[in-house]
Amino acid sequence: MKKTTKNFILINLGIFFLFLVDRFSKWYAVSFLGEEQHYVFLKFFRIKLYLNEGIAFSVSFYQPLIYLINISILLILFAFLRKEYLNKNKTAIVGLTLIIVGAISNLLDRLVQGAVIDFINLRVLPIFNFADLMIVSGVFVLVFKLFPIKQHEKIH
Repeated sequence: MKKTTKNFILINLGIFFLFLVDRFSKWYAVSFLGEEQHYVFLKFFRIKLYLNEGIAFSVSFYQPLIYLINISILLILFAFLRKEYLNKNKTAIVGLTLIIVGAISNLLDRLVQGAVIDFINLRVLPIFNFADLMIVSGVFVLVFKLFPIKQHEKIH
C-alpha cells in the first residue's frame, strides 16, 4: 500500500473518530446536563447544554423544511465535489470530508432532537459543538489548499 494511501486512510479514520467523539459528547450533554446545570473550567471554558434551533452560530431561523432542503443540497454539492477531487487533491478531500461529516452530525441532531446540540461555551464565541469545529476546520483546510499564500521573494 502506498504511503499516501495509507495516510489518507488514517486521516479518514481520524475524521470518523471525531464524528464518534461528537456523537458521544452530544449524547452526554443531553443525558447529563440539565438546562441550568453547567461546568466551568479555567474561568473561560464552560460546558452547558444549549439546543440551537437557529442556523450557524445561533442565528434564528424558523423554517425547518427550508433549512433541511438547503442543508441537503449543500451536502450533495460537497459530496459531488469530494468525488471530483478524490484522485486529484487529497488535502481538499480531507477538508470536504470534515465539512460533510460535521454537517451530517448536526443534521442528525436536527432530525432527532429538532435542534442542534451545542454545549461548548468559551464566552467570547457563540456556543458550539465538535461538529462545528469539524466544519470550520474543513473550511480552513479548503481555503488554505485552494488559495495558498504565496511566498514573495526578498529583493536585495
